[in-house]
Amino acid sequence: MPKQHESVLEREVFQNLNLGRDGLIVDGTLGDGGHTELLLKNTTGIRVLGIDRDMQAIERAEKRLASFQDRTTLVHGNFSDIKTILKKVNVVNVDGMLLDLGVSSPQLDSSKRGFSFMRNGPLDMRMDSSQKTTAADLLVELSDQKLVSVIKEYGEERFSKKIVKAIRRAQIKGAIKTTLQLSNIILSAMGSSRKTKIHPATRTFQALR
Repeated sequence: MPKQHESVLEREVFQNLNLGRDGLIVDGTLGDGGHTELLLKNTTGIRVLGIDRDMQAIERAEKRLASFQDRTTLVHGNFSDIKTILKKVNVVNVDGMLLDLGVSSPQLDSSKRGFSFMRNGPLDMRMDSSQKTTAADLLVELSDQKLVSVIKEYGEERFSKKIVKAIRRAQIKGAIKTTLQLSNIILSAMGSSRKTKIHPATRTFQALR
């Protein structure tokens, strides 16, 4: 049986939400439901609206929170669409909101999801698997200028131009379809001898996610 993802900063989350006896909390990045489970276990009147882009995470959270079905509403969606989601579930007011931003360990651990350069798999990286565009598609569809901008802005990668040039050279030979392909292209562009505290592909993968 897969190990459940353990949520971080549980005590701080519980304290800073300043919970009363009842009320509605929005967990905008539900994940496997760890934070929501914490809130529900330690209160009797709190209800939680859980939102996540990852349908697989929603399914895991449903199992984890099965004993709290009467106090939870789980929605497949993006917290950036919170106004639309609240209207859809007939909620007018909320008493608190929790966001735990970033990629979760279950997503990184699955090679099939293509989030990690440490595991070879399809170059996917979709948080929401119902969306059509993968990271591999972005490498093809984005212009050089736009791809440089994405890697520089979202990955804070100062060698974005160099990396994009290497990607384009590689694409002449064939499509970039796997995480290992992209990682090796970046390693080649950056130079394996370059000393960095993080893997040279880290910032580019961060940007494409």
